[in-house]
Amino acid sequence: MDARHAAALLTAEGIRTAMRKFGNQPLTGAQVQWGFEPLTFTAASLKELGVEGLFPPITLSCRDHEGAGA
Repeated sequence: MDARHAAALLTAEGIRTAMRKFGNQPLTGAQVQWGFEPLTFTAASLKELGVEGLFPPITLSCRDHEGAGA
């Protein structure tokens, strides 16, 4: 796996998070942005998703959208 796979996972999880809050409907850009801002991937959640080792555990926020530079 490479950076494209990591980007796809982050995108899918951001959209999934937004859909949990706003429902199964077409989302606005602001709603998708909201879905990205609280993303946290722990070692356990990465393992649960089946992508253990794809990237280190990270926490995203609107202040740090790169996950602390990891």
